[in-house]
Amino acid sequence: MRKYLLPLFLILVCMMACNPQKHGKQSQVRELIEQSEAMLEIEDLDSSRALLDQAYSVALSVSDKEGICEACLDIARHNYIKNQLDSSISWLQRGFSYCEGFDSLRAQYLCELSAMYGMMGNIRQSIDFFRQGETLIFENVSREDLAIVCGNIGISYRRMGMNDSAIYFYQRGIEMAIQANDQENIAFLNNNLSVLYGELGRHDESLVFAEHAEKAAKLAANEDQLLKAMAGKGYALFMEGKNDEALNILLSAYQQADLTHYTPTKLTLIKYILNVLIVKDDKEQQDIYLQKGEELAKTLPPNSVPVLGMLHTKLNINIDRKQWKEALSTIAQIETSNQQHVSMPPYKLQANKARCMAELGHYAEAYLMERDAMEMADSERNEQIEKQLNELTTHYKVMEKELEVSKLKQIQADNQRKIGWLIAALSLLLASILVLIMRNRFNRQKNIIRETQKYVEGIEGERTRLARELHDGVCNDLLAIGLQIRAEKADWQKAADSISTVRNQLRNLSHELMPPQFNDNVNLDEALRFYLEHIEKPTVKYHSEGKHWDQLPTNTAYQIYRITQEAIGNIIVHQPEGTADVTLLYNENELKLIISSKGEIVESRKPGIGLQSMRDRANSIHGKMETHQSKDLFVITVNIPS
Repeated sequence: MRKYLLPLFLILVCMMACNPQKHGKQSQVRELIEQSEAMLEIEDLDSSRALLDQAYSVALSVSDKEGICEACLDIARHNYIKNQLDSSISWLQRGFSYCEGFDSLRAQYLCELSAMYGMMGNIRQSIDFFRQGETLIFENVSREDLAIVCGNIGISYRRMGMNDSAIYFYQRGIEMAIQANDQENIAFLNNNLSVLYGELGRHDESLVFAEHAEKAAKLAANEDQLLKAMAGKGYALFMEGKNDEALNILLSAYQQADLTHYTPTKLTLIKYILNVLIVKDDKEQQDIYLQKGEELAKTLPPNSVPVLGMLHTKLNINIDRKQWKEALSTIAQIETSNQQHVSMPPYKLQANKARCMAELGHYAEAYLMERDAMEMADSERNEQIEKQLNELTTHYKVMEKELEVSKLKQIQADNQRKIGWLIAALSLLLASILVLIMRNRFNRQKNIIRETQKYVEGIEGERTRLARELHDGVCNDLLAIGLQIRAEKADWQKAADSISTVRNQLRNLSHELMPPQFNDNVNLDEALRFYLEHIEKPTVKYHSEGKHWDQLPTNTAYQIYRITQEAIGNIIVHQPEGTADVTLLYNENELKLIISSKGEIVESRKPGIGLQSMRDRANSIHGKMETHQSKDLFVITVNIPS
C-alpha cells in the first residue's frame, strides 16, 4: 500500500499547483468578456470583438467550458449586429456543444438558435430548437428575455401560417412586457401584432397596434422599433386607402433608416413604399426603389423575411406591368421558400398563378388552379382564427385598462405612504417640541432650585461668618476687657480703647446685617457712601462717577451692595491693618465696581466662601467678577453690562 502513497502525493501536488493557474485563467476570461461588453456599449465593435476572441482563446486553453460557452454566445451576438448571420449561427453551434450541465446558458443558446434560424428563413429549424428546450427556456430565462423569445417564436409560427400558435405566444409575451412595464419589448410585440393583423386584412386593428408600438418605442428610445412602427403605420394607412398620408410616413421613416445599419428594416420600408407607388402608378420611382431593394437583398440570406417580402412586391410589380412570365418565375421562387415557411398564404399564390396562366392563354390549367385557391381560402380554421383574434384584441384592451388601474392604485398607495411619513414626521416634530418644552421647564426649575440653594448657602455662610466675627472678635475682646478691669492695677485707658474697638466691630456687623432700602430717595451710590463712611477700621476711601443712579435696576443695586459688604468683611478679616479703596463707575454701557485693599494679608486657617458668594451674586445679574493679588495688594473688579 505504501508504494502507491508517493505517486498519489505527487499527483495531488500537481493538481494543487495547476488549479490556481486554471482559476486565474477563468477569472481572466470573465474580465475580458466584461471589458468587451463595455466596448460594445460605446459602439467600439472592433475592440469588443478582439477582446472576445482573446477570451475564447484563453477559455479554450484551460478547457473552461462555461467560459467557452459565454465567449461563443457573445461572438455570435456580435456577428448578428454586423448582419453576419451565417457566421453567427456557426459560433452558436460551436458553443452549444459545450453547454451540457449549464442550464441557463443552454436555454440562452436555444433561444438564440431559434431566433437566428428564423431570421435566416429556416423556420422549421427555428421552431425545432424552441420546442427542444421550451421547458428549460421558461425555467431559466428572465421575464424580460422571455417576452423577446415569445415574440420571436410567434414570428416563426406566423411565417409557417400557424397563426393560432403565433397569437398564443404573442399574447404571453405582451402580458409579460406590460406587467414589467418593459417599453422596448412592448414596442417589439406590438409591431409583430400589427404585422399579423395586417396580413389577415384587419388593417384598422393593425394601425392601432402600430401606434401602440410607436408610443412605446419613443418611451424606450429604440430607433429600430420606432422605424418598424412607422412602417406598420404607413402600411395600415395604405391598406385603408390613405395613400398620400401613408407615403409621407414611409418616406420619412426610410430617410431616417437610411442613416442606420438596420438593413432588414430598410428593406421592409422599401417594400411598403413600392406597394404605394404601384397604386399611384409612379413607374419611375418604382424602378428607383426596386433597384435599392434588390441591392439590399443581396446582403441578407435569400430565405430571410425581408428578402421574401421584396419578392412579393416584385410579384405585384410584375402583375401590374402585365409581365406574366416574370410573375410566374417570381411565384416559383416564393413557392420554394414556402417549403420551409409560409411567406405568402398558399391560396394567394395559387390565385396569382391562375391569373398568370389565364393571361398566357392556358385556361384549363388556370381554372384548376383557381378552384384549388378557393378551396384553400375556405378552410375551417379561418373561423377559429377570427375568434382568437377577437379574443386577443379584447384581452389586450382589458390588460391596458388593468395596467392603468394598477398605476392609479400605485399612485394612491404612494400618496398614502407619503401622508403616513408626513404624519410620522409631524408626530416626531411635536414630540421633539414637547420634549424641548419639558426640558426647558425642567432646566428652569433646576436653575431656581440651584439659585435658592445658593441663596440658602449664602445666608448660612453669612451666619457662619457673623458668628465667627462675634466669637473670635467681640467675645474675645470683651473677655480681655473683663480681665483688665479685674486686675489690681487696671489700665482704664486701654480698657476704654478696647470697648471702643468692640463698639466699632458691632456697628460694622449691624450695618452688614441691615439690608439696604432702595427707593425714590436712596440709590446705590448714596447707600454705599453712607455704609462706607461709617466703617472706622479699616480706612476706606470711596469714589463714584455717573448719573441717573435711580435708573439702575433694584436687584442689580442690591447685589452690588452685598458684594461690597462681603469684600469689606474679607478685608477686615484678612487685612486688618490695611486700607481700602472703593470705586463705582456707571454709564450707558456698563456698571463697574473696583475694590482694592493694601496691607499685610493674613491667610485664614479655613477656606471661606466669600469670593464664591461674590461671584454667584455677580453671575446672577449677568456680570463678570475678576480678582488680582500681589504681595500686599488685592483687587476685585466687577463688570456688569447695562
